Amino acid sequence: MPAGFHKQRENLISQGILKVENDSLIFTEDTIFNSPSTAASVVMGRNANGLIEWKTIKGQKLKDYEASEGS
Repeated sequence: MPAGFHKQRENLISQGILKVENDSLIFTEDTIFNSPSTAASVVMGRNANGLIEWKTIKGQKLKDYEASEGS
């Protein structure tokens, strides 16, 4: 994970915005990121494409969800 994302992740944990629970990270409040990929990278601890990593509760990828919302 790039150093900037690691620092952002550590800051969110120290502020209590991200909580470590059972080997997972849980958001304790809504948080805005510059992009879905930044959010995914911070949460997953690695480089990530947020358009395919983030999914709806039904398993639809963000990329597909956004495409369907535009039609």
